[in-house]
Amino acid sequence: LQNQGHTVEFVDTSTEVIETLRAEGHTAHTPQEMSLDNIDAVFISVSTPTKEDGIDATNLIAATENIGRKLAETSNPFPLIIFRCTQPPGTTRNSLIPTLHRLSDKKVNQDFGITYWPEYLREDSAQKDFDNPRVITIATPEKHDKSHFIAAKTAIDLQTAIHWLPLEAAELQKYINNVGNAIKISTYNWFRLLAEKIELQPEDIEHVFRLCAISAEGLWNPEYGLKNYGAYGGACLPKDIAALRMFAETAGIDTALLKAAEEVNRKISGG
Repeated sequence: LQNQGHTVEFVDTSTEVIETLRAEGHTAHTPQEMSLDNIDAVFISVSTPTKEDGIDATNLIAATENIGRKLAETSNPFPLIIFRCTQPPGTTRNSLIPTLHRLSDKKVNQDFGITYWPEYLREDSAQKDFDNPRVITIATPEKHDKSHFIAAKTAIDLQTAIHWLPLEAAELQKYINNVGNAIKISTYNWFRLLAEKIELQPEDIEHVFRLCAISAEGLWNPEYGLKNYGAYGGACLPKDIAALRMFAETAGIDTALLKAAEEVNRKISGG
């Protein structure tokens, strides 16, 4: 954002982080010191770890409560609050917005704006991914509302197509984005385990995967499987996944992954 000419101030609960940022020449505050006066937008990016009963929203709620108190104090006519965390569908509308209403006694899209703007940053290339986003998703309470237009204006310098979604759809999309990656990694790690079990050489396994990237439509067609065509069927897929499952079982490989795929398919097909 600084590279695009914006003035950026940082807020953190850690005095060590604040001191480091200040030593690097940045402006940094504690949550108590921050102000929404003369601020166009606030990006909220805090850790949301997972615990046994689901997401731990402690930091997210604390940050939102602080913003709510600051909203009550400011004469800023329309500060925009931008949430960036990965969070379950319904979090923004059912939890975060009511928290801001309660603590500020102000109303969204009347006194302040709300956006859920998920980040798609990889750990090893976060700055590059922010500077050159493949997609920008902006979710607001209503399409074409004031929050939407202010958020789009903030993002316009990124030179990337901006897509609007309802709040809940954008929150789900972020999980699909991340979990889809995790499932693909686990799937091909499972194939690698099976290939090693039958004593294929590492270079042959990698060659097999590269060939699949060319031959398997699910790998070369980015929209394969996304359309609402129901369960997989046809002459090959059902019999082949069953046959490979049985072969893997005889080889002593756990087949929970394949069983899960078959079970989901049965439920979708009504079987």
